[in-house]
Amino acid sequence: MLKYKINHKIKLFLEKIRGIELTKITTASELGLDPQKFFQSSSSGGRELRAVLLELDIKETDRILDIGSGKGGAIYTLHQFPFERIDGIEISKELVDIANDNIAKLNLKKTQIFCQNSNKFSQFGLYNFFYLYNPFDIQTLRETILRIIAQRQEFTLIYNNPTGHAMLVKLGLKCFRKRRGSFNCEIKLYKFSNKK
Repeated sequence: MLKYKINHKIKLFLEKIRGIELTKITTASELGLDPQKFFQSSSSGGRELRAVLLELDIKETDRILDIGSGKGGAIYTLHQFPFERIDGIEISKELVDIANDNIAKLNLKKTQIFCQNSNKFSQFGLYNFFYLYNPFDIQTLRETILRIIAQRQEFTLIYNNPTGHAMLVKLGLKCFRKRRGSFNCEIKLYKFSNKK
């Protein structure tokens, strides 16, 4: 834990020098959101996510959506891979503004952040990869996954800290790989297909 705290402080310092904000944790209450429904925003980009992505066969035609994209920490890591599009969806306008500022300062192309509730989003069909770092409660997760299933016959889901694993399995997603992440959390990869 001490090593994490030291690394966290170093990241915060280096980000401040660069004029970006990816790592600073922001609570749902600070954003005016219900902490029972929406969870804190913290960066899940970095070493663990990169290791998972290296195990996947990502093509230049693949598109990924970071659901609950926060300040864009995972999006920054995703840009190290050949996705055609790397977009995010985030309910907090304040976090979207910070993410857009980070994206501009880091010169990240092929990225748009949508400021919207994920269970109302209508463009899931444009993506074949989805990434989550446990951004909201189980009911919102269920509604979001059902919207993805309604719009997309096949997809891959990368789920960091998968507290909704049992519900995903009930909805027909199959876990095909898992890896240990930070703080003893797992990152699980799921496939969904309803193609005949």
